Amino acid sequence: MSFERKKAIFEEYDKELESHGVRLSDLINAARDASEVTLLKSKLVCNGFVDITFSDVTDKRGLIGTIIQAQKKK
Repeated sequence: MSFERKKAIFEEYDKELESHGVRLSDLINAARDASEVTLLKSKLVCNGFVDITFSDVTDKRGLIGTIIQAQKKK
């Protein structure tokens, strides 16, 4: 295998690795824990919201988001 071909393979690998790093950073930044959910729920209650629900959104890779539903008291 030529040097140029090896270089192209490593450059492609480097791009793929960078892409995975970005995806991991996005997942870390979007992650939430139980204390954050509790804090958000408390803030919603303090601002007059009721019937608060949190639902996970998943795909084949796992958790990708959260749907938050609440109603404002009249």
